[in-house]
Amino acid sequence: QDIDELHFAPLNIDQQLATVAVIHQQHMRNIAQWLQENGITRATVAPDWMSIPCGFMACDAQRVICRIDECRGWSAGLALAPVMFRAQLNEQDLPLSLTVVGIAPEKLSAWAGADAERLTVTALPAITTYGEPEGNLLTGPWQPRVSYRKQWARWRVMILPILLILVALAVERGVTLWSVSEQVAQSRTQAEEQFLTLFPEQKRIVNLRSQVTMALKKYRPQADDTRLLAELSAIASTL
Repeated sequence: QDIDELHFAPLNIDQQLATVAVIHQQHMRNIAQWLQENGITRATVAPDWMSIPCGFMACDAQRVICRIDECRGWSAGLALAPVMFRAQLNEQDLPLSLTVVGIAPEKLSAWAGADAERLTVTALPAITTYGEPEGNLLTGPWQPRVSYRKQWARWRVMILPILLILVALAVERGVTLWSVSEQVAQSRTQAEEQFLTLFPEQKRIVNLRSQVTMALKKYRPQADDTRLLAELSAIASTL
């Protein structure tokens, strides 16, 4: 086949040895279409599901895969698998060779009953560990893409309330800062007025600490202790 018609998915890489799954691109299109139609944006497709020619082969650890040959097979849940298996036996009179995943060969032979003599069952090596496959066929161009339109529809109803909350918090913060600024300005104005009242020779305030120190040095020799203490109390209140 043309190599461009095939999809290569690395399943397991061990130093220089790699296990690669090779699947026809049309088969992958069937899988991707089914995932898209069902709104599945995150999925892991185990390699053995690709051998069954159907469009809904997302990995499910609770399913039995029965492979008749490379082009035929069926899958079913554990409850429906015995019925599907009996139907397969009734349909084919010749000796039947099956390859199964998800069930022990002995259990499948027990379902066959008297027909077990014409049945050969082979179990594939385990491809899952705790329900997680070793490899994922949905790689490269077949990796599910997030539908941003659906994401926008999901979050659109929440955006307006969130924006209103943010605007309210911003307004509240702005009002608080404005109120604090006004209080600071008023306190500074009052302190400057009281300082200039105490020391009328000072025309304006440049450095409050140095100006108070200089004013006290000039003022102290001219005043008695009682008046000085009263003035110092007023200065302390102002500062």
